[in-house]
This record gives sequence, structure tokens and C-alpha cells, in this order.
Amino acid sequence: MNRIAFANAALALSATTAFAGGTFDMNTTLSGTTERQTTVISEGHVAGLLTTQYASVEGTTGNPMNGMTGSCTGHMVIEAPAASGGGLCVFNNSAGDRMVISYEVIGLNRDGGISGSWTAHGGAGKTAGVQGGGRFVNSEIADDGTFSKLVTGAISLP
Repeated sequence: MNRIAFANAALALSATTAFAGGTFDMNTTLSGTTERQTTVISEGHVAGLLTTQYASVEGTTGNPMNGMTGSCTGHMVIEAPAASGGGLCVFNNSAGDRMVISYEVIGLNRDGGISGSWTAHGGAGKTAGVQGGGRFVNSEIADDGTFSKLVTGAISLP
């Protein structure tokens, strides 16, 4: 093997194993945009389908999700003052790293946002075998569909 090929192989191996065996804090704030398709059932009772896009994740230093963007689909039922629902998100980056996260809506906040829990269900590339989870609190969704999400919890890699 020539020196250049060996160096490239070593870099590729180090890039895919750099996060092996670590636990990473997920305490961060995400920025998202949601498109909603809602059906009013009755006063205070709404059902909806959600499609959400997340801007690049910028978590704690060294977090393997840093630089990933996300796309989510889900559903929600609001029966004021409660909310329920859930969905799936896929986060990925241009290097081909990706991971899947499910979420469950478990509450409607006083400001009109939602709160709930999330669980990581594996990935590919630097997030292969990822597990973990935590909680989230969304702000109210603005008229233009934008919101912020406070995320807490942790992920672990084998």
C-alpha cells in the first residue's frame, strides 16, 4: 500500500471511530420550521400532521450530531389543555452520517408550545449504534412556522 493510500485509509478509519464508546450531552437549543396541516374537530380540539426541518445542530463540543440537519414527520392531537402525538426524525450530514429519532408529545405548554420525550434508534457512519434519549420543550410556533426547541438528555455510542 503506498503512503497516500495508507494515510487516506487511516484518516477514514479515525473519522468513523472517533466517537466510539462515548456518551454525549444533548443539552442544546434547536431551530426549526414546521408546516402544519390541521383539522379543527371542535373548539379546543385540533388534529394535525406536521413536517419539520431543523437547522444545523450545534450542541456541546465534540457532539457527533454537530453539523447535522434534521427532517421530521409526525402527528398531533390537541384537546386543550392537553396534547399528544409523535413521529420520527432523521438527522444527517453531507458526510453520510445519519441517525433516527422518535419523539412523543406529552404536553401542551402555557405559551402554546409542546413538550415531550425523544429516543435515539441507531444510525450510520459516526452515529452507528447510537442509543439514548431525553426530553424537549418547544416554543410556540410563530405564524411563519418557526420555533425553537430546548433539548435535554444524552446519546451513547458503542
